[in-house]
Amino acid sequence: VMKGFVSSYSTAVEGHRVDLVLVSRMSREFAGTRYTARGVNDEGHVGNYVETEQIVIANRGLSSFVQVRGSVPVFWEQRLVRGKYRTYLARAREASRGAFELHFKDIKARYGPVFIVNLLSTNENEKPVLDEFEALWQAAADSDIDYRLFDFHVNVGKAGQNYAQLPLLLLDTVQQRLAHFDVFNRVEQPQQQPQTLTTQRGVFRTNCLDCLDRTNVVQSRLAARALVLQLKSLGVLPSHHQPDLSADYGERMLAEGHSSLWAANGDAISIGYTGTGAIKSSLLKAGKTTLKGMLDDASKSLQRTLQNMVYDELKQDLIDVFLGSAALDEVHDEHAEPLQARRQEFTKTETLTVFVGTFNVNGKPPNTSIDAWLGNVAPSPSPPDVYVIGFQEIVGLTSSNVWNADEANLRIWETQILQAISTPERKFCVLRSHQLGGLAISLFVLIDDVAFYRQVDVRMAKLGFGGFSGNKGALAVHFGLHGTWFVFVCAHLAAGQSSVAERNKDYQEIINTTEFRTPKGKMSIPQHKYVFFFGDLNYRIALDNQLVRRHIATQNWHELYDNDQLLQEMEKQTVFVGFAEAPPNFKPTYKFDPGSDIYDTSEKSRTPAWCDRILFNLDSGGIRQFNYCSAPILISDHKPVSAVFAVSVDKINEQTKAMLQREYAQQQLGSETRLSTLIDLSDSRVRSRASSASSQNATPLLDFASFDSDWTLDPPSGSTASATGLLDFAEFPPPVPQRSP
Repeated sequence: VMKGFVSSYSTAVEGHRVDLVLVSRMSREFAGTRYTARGVNDEGHVGNYVETEQIVIANRGLSSFVQVRGSVPVFWEQRLVRGKYRTYLARAREASRGAFELHFKDIKARYGPVFIVNLLSTNENEKPVLDEFEALWQAAADSDIDYRLFDFHVNVGKAGQNYAQLPLLLLDTVQQRLAHFDVFNRVEQPQQQPQTLTTQRGVFRTNCLDCLDRTNVVQSRLAARALVLQLKSLGVLPSHHQPDLSADYGERMLAEGHSSLWAANGDAISIGYTGTGAIKSSLLKAGKTTLKGMLDDASKSLQRTLQNMVYDELKQDLIDVFLGSAALDEVHDEHAEPLQARRQEFTKTETLTVFVGTFNVNGKPPNTSIDAWLGNVAPSPSPPDVYVIGFQEIVGLTSSNVWNADEANLRIWETQILQAISTPERKFCVLRSHQLGGLAISLFVLIDDVAFYRQVDVRMAKLGFGGFSGNKGALAVHFGLHGTWFVFVCAHLAAGQSSVAERNKDYQEIINTTEFRTPKGKMSIPQHKYVFFFGDLNYRIALDNQLVRRHIATQNWHELYDNDQLLQEMEKQTVFVGFAEAPPNFKPTYKFDPGSDIYDTSEKSRTPAWCDRILFNLDSGGIRQFNYCSAPILISDHKPVSAVFAVSVDKINEQTKAMLQREYAQQQLGSETRLSTLIDLSDSRVRSRASSASSQNATPLLDFASFDSDWTLDPPSGSTASATGLLDFAEFPPPVPQRSP
């Protein structure tokens, strides 16, 4: 089974029949849509990774040339800002380094040395990814990975107006490497075994941002140069022929057919990834920029953006179902009960110390020491291994900041935090951070432990202005550590002394709508083993203002806590069911005169309250809380709050677990185990995508009973060795290829 493109073209060149076949194979390893599968994953697989093989058949011989394309192998993403998608790095360089190395280790194992053709632009949007890519390549210092930056938009033009200069600007500079890599060539003599004369000794890896339009244009031109080498190797063209096809009728017809195949190839890959054809396909067909082509590209660009914004998530759900990674309880829990009894055979328990902090900074930078906040970890027996810090009002809540928040203040805070928590022996990095309007969350981990954090991702819930703005809402960061899943939810709920119902509604919206994609399907917040929910939750104290202040003066925390709105709502089980909070034995953290220890003296004279809270789920077990405190930092009209926890982490031996799963499956199901046992269309989450499912015994969506258990969507990639990949005509004469319609 293959997703991609196959087409062919036939003509005559110099009296020789030439059959040209183009095959593109899209990888299943990080399959998905444009805005849900980009960059690299923890296993080193990249989004939109495609192997394209150009096969030429002539004179009883066969020649093959393989190229690959794929998203830039760093952790990056795009976010919608003021109607445009902006590019951001998603994880620390230390995290990208391991995935980068895995990616190129796999490419070199398949194809040999790699020549990177990077078409990214140096403009503001693409430069963060470009700089990270180059930094990782330089740090790798691998002689088998060569690199060439070619800013397509600068050199060729966004509309391709300098397309005719592409050979001079790029192709001539890589011609020597193309000749060194060579092409695969095999000939067949009558009554003899096919003989391999040459093999391809390396591969070109081309990328732009989406690896669609610019990439297809450049790959097609590299393939055109390789086509001449292939024709030479098959004896169709003389060895002294120039690098490009000439204006001779046969060569010109072949060049036109070649361009048409590549244009169709670009459209097919683009449709699979974005839902529309390639934007620059008309450039390949016409060989120049035309008004019709420009109008066609503008139309496709608009359609692509709309489709990606509306349909990407749904399409990704369907892809996940097809590839077996949908959110099906059968997949997650099929062997859970019998394996639980033997858990000690594949699990080792370790302890992780976690620091959770929250601070509404009122748009202020850290203009004083924050050691009293971050250093308050006693009586924890060990220093924190993880710091998760949530900010509210990281920027002032002006209308412009709500819609287009600057991240400069967040970066200042992160730098200050790193200085406060790192030591020469224990250095931390920002593994993941995200900002939504005035809300932000940052995950700090030990650099030495970066490789153990998997599937690190962020989801956001906008609650301000009816769900369109980030002045209120939540950011949730989740990750898998060894065999344990964590989620940290930083929230800023509705304000106001009497807005209890609105706050409860905000909480329910966050819990019910936030989901993460994992290799085993979607995961909601409650499905994580450890859930921490914190932030400016805005619950107030239901007492008179002056009475509250008198209780504060006498440190009568018990009386204040008994009248705390959050505690009352939890006792009624309207919110935070299954959560716990240590009693706050510290002064209410809101509201102070900015930069002071004096409660609000303004005309509004707001009632002091514990707005800033940290809760955790009780169901997890294996969790101990060491402290819960506030710090007297005079920056904002709030005071920061922190809590330190020790949690048990399951370190799973995946090989042993898989062996036990197979053992149990064989005992229960025998040799008739099929994929259909894993997919039950009665599951509501599948039923919404497969209307034909209506009962517990519905026909399985996928049934691979007739396939080998190791079936894959990726055909073998063997074009650099003696095989040619998907198409192999050694055993029988090839069919006569026809011109593609």
